[in-house]
Amino acid sequence: MSQNIDATKNLVTPQSVDRPSTKELEAKGVNIVPFDVNDPAEKSAEKLKGQDIAIAAISISATRDQIPFATAAKLAAVKRFIPTSFGPVVPPKGMVDLRDHKEDVLNHIKKLYLPYTSIDIGWWFQFTLPRLPSGRLDATYSGVGGRIPGDGNTPSAFTDN
Repeated sequence: MSQNIDATKNLVTPQSVDRPSTKELEAKGVNIVPFDVNDPAEKSAEKLKGQDIAIAAISISATRDQIPFATAAKLAAVKRFIPTSFGPVVPPKGMVDLRDHKEDVLNHIKKLYLPYTSIDIGWWFQFTLPRLPSGRLDATYSGVGGRIPGDGNTPSAFTDN
């Protein structure tokens, strides 16, 4: 079966358009489209027209930016919306602000009747990786991995692909 991957778009914030990493992707043939969540929904929807799926791959601090993104996706008749779902595994409301924001996004998507798939991956193990002696991961090391709670004798397991 032949698929048209040329129809794929990589929406980036206006401030990211000129970053070296964005230019590198563009040089490899990735279709880069500036996208500002603060634009009117109709303008944003024009950039999503013809897309079957919209995947929100954003930072944790931009979690609430998915609300206008989802609205634009609905106006553009996107068939499936996949929100970013990083965050702690806690009850849905009233304990952790980030979890509250995730629920606000999901509730907005539901109110729109926008088809969606939520892949709630959590974040515990990403923040608990120990520092490697080689220093290879120091740029991403959070420091949390060096502080194991309790006496260190509680079994724990991590999975990832």
